[in-house]
Amino acid sequence: MSQEIKNVVLLGAGGTLGPSVLDALLDKFNVTVISRRDSKSEFPSQVKVVKTDYTEPSLIGILTGQDAVVSTLPSSALSIQSQVMDAAVKAGVKRFIPSEFGTDTTNKNSQTICPLFGPKAQAVEYLRTKANENPKVFSWTSIITGPLFDWCLRVGYTGFDLKSHTATIWDKGETVWSTSNLATIGRAVVGVLLHPEETKNRYVYVQSFNVSQNDVLAALEKASGARWRVNHVDSDEQIKIGNELMQKGDFNGAGLLIVAAVFNGKVDVGSDFTKIAKLDNDLLGLPKEDLQESVDVVVKGNQD
Repeated sequence: MSQEIKNVVLLGAGGTLGPSVLDALLDKFNVTVISRRDSKSEFPSQVKVVKTDYTEPSLIGILTGQDAVVSTLPSSALSIQSQVMDAAVKAGVKRFIPSEFGTDTTNKNSQTICPLFGPKAQAVEYLRTKANENPKVFSWTSIITGPLFDWCLRVGYTGFDLKSHTATIWDKGETVWSTSNLATIGRAVVGVLLHPEETKNRYVYVQSFNVSQNDVLAALEKASGARWRVNHVDSDEQIKIGNELMQKGDFNGAGLLIVAAVFNGKVDVGSDFTKIAKLDNDLLGLPKEDLQESVDVVVKGNQD
């Protein structure tokens, strides 16, 4: 079987990460976007968009002749991803990249803190099974990136409010975590598809840089020219609050648990990829990046 990847299908192209992955893919591959029939998302004119009801016959028809599937679907849509996995195997797709792109879901402490990571880990196990059953045809790669740095910073997801200049620091703010900008993740996807043999049937780890909340705070104060107000929170207490909210059906708790699986300074959650795996940045041709430069771009964009 030839490992060369030419034709790529993208799921979730209209979401948070999808546009950055799409932009990167368009430079190297023939890209088809799969979209729900009722989707209102718009895409560049050179993108082939195929609407589907996600039935197996429809998916097999779309995926036949495709070399790879990249999923950037949100966690809430992973049931759809499962359907596409089965169809991809039956259609003869060579490589499947599931919707991972975040915390290292192989870390047991991380899974315990945030059960929402379970389905992602299960998806990889399912892909592993299918690759073992079809070793001459089917393979997978899971890309671990850490939090989406620039997006998280813009929306306040990692504890920094750009408007009020307020920082919510977990524990002492010293936990080091790997994190990647959106464009870097797009480049990483391309790099995986350009190196199919080297990235076959394994987790790939990438980062723009590894930092602590204290590092980010210092960069924000420098970029904004202002002293920020700091509130400290305890990770154990935040996990307790997150679980209580989830038990009440309030999914704001999910956000707390996801962040807890990154910033927790009391147990090893595998946030710093440099300590748990060899980074694949060089293999994938990712450029060197600088925290201060990335923060400056976000802060300037927020002021415009």
